[in-house]
Amino acid sequence: MTQEQLIQRLTEPLSLSPNAIIFELPGGTINESYLLNDSDADYMVKRFIGTDEFAIDRQDRFLLQQRLATRKLAPKPLFLDQDQGLYVEQWVHITKQQIPLFFDEMHIDLLAKTLKRIHNCIFDLPIIDLPKAWQGYSEKLSHMSGEQKESLLALSHKWQALCDVSRSDNRLCHNDLAWAHIGGASQLILDWEYAGMGNRYFDLASCAKINQLDTFQTDLLIEKYAKHTKIEHQEVKEKTIQQFEFVNFTYDLWFDVLKQNLN
Repeated sequence: MTQEQLIQRLTEPLSLSPNAIIFELPGGTINESYLLNDSDADYMVKRFIGTDEFAIDRQDRFLLQQRLATRKLAPKPLFLDQDQGLYVEQWVHITKQQIPLFFDEMHIDLLAKTLKRIHNCIFDLPIIDLPKAWQGYSEKLSHMSGEQKESLLALSHKWQALCDVSRSDNRLCHNDLAWAHIGGASQLILDWEYAGMGNRYFDLASCAKINQLDTFQTDLLIEKYAKHTKIEHQEVKEKTIQQFEFVNFTYDLWFDVLKQNLN
């Protein structure tokens, strides 16, 4: 779909004027992103590519983000066309200066505070079924090693057993809290594609991984999160470490599917 076709498709639902223009942005891994400008109005436009491989329910995400927007947690979603893979939300301005070259204590403290904000938001949602997601990823792969198959089975049993004893740790989770997803002064949080109810410590471990924090930085994130949530530091540390094997396995499968899709 060309940029002209994008504007044509969005003119009616967004009531665009003839002066509307669109600019392609550095895209995400599984989508193309655009800034759509129409006089004083700016919009974030996403065109999803290959997302069937990741089984993301776009209508469900749209409805969830509507609820999140009312809590001042997410940009307001404005339009969704599932057939053409188009999504529009309010524009959130983030300057390049907001992307750190190195995660110091200030940046890590904000990550911890943002996780707390998300986890304190009460929603009635189904719990994310990680083994089901793993199975879905595995079925997309043309080949899985014997070790991966064994890990899928063992971790599925381990995850279920842990779920039975850690229900109190279930919270709304973002599961992809990269620094670039924190909307600066607006305090809005971006990209809720993988959000849902899950273990708060999975979200914490995922945040450390997606931001490529080293051991010292991860320990600091755990310390700050414990401080802001008033949960015992040792409990946060032990439970976060426990979740890393689930996080690592999820990311490994996700990237295997992505690499296969790109090839």
